[in-house]
Amino acid sequence: MIREATADDFPLVRELFLEFQRELEDVPFRDDDTEEDLGKIEKGIGKNIVLIAERDGEPLGLAVAEKAGKLVGYLGSLYVRPSARTSGVAAELVREVVARLAAQGVEMLELDVLAKNTEARAVYERWGSRPCSTTSPPRSPSSSGG
Repeated sequence: MIREATADDFPLVRELFLEFQRELEDVPFRDDDTEEDLGKIEKGIGKNIVLIAERDGEPLGLAVAEKAGKLVGYLGSLYVRPSARTSGVAAELVREVVARLAAQGVEMLELDVLAKNTEARAVYERWGSRPCSTTSPPRSPSSSGG
């Protein structure tokens, strides 16, 4: 079952989001903005799309998305607990996100995924997503002496 999160669900949303963050440790040069992200999600409950996937009352996953332009939606977070992976939960969450965004006039869904998250990248590619840009940390110029 996919349902919209309520303000009362925020502790569960926080728990799922923190599991997601622990699983995908960010690159060391980035500041930890977890609490800032959680604050945005909390404020977005009831305004943006914050969905919880459950089976028999057990929370399995989370999706957070928002309209990011006239025709563009942004999937900020998609997480499914390891025990529920490969059972279609992620696909159900994304289908619901897409349906809700389409009802708002959105025609394109953007998302970010870490390059090292090969499992998620493979799933997104299987669903037809294609990379449109990649980013790398700035590098120091090499000293070539001339």
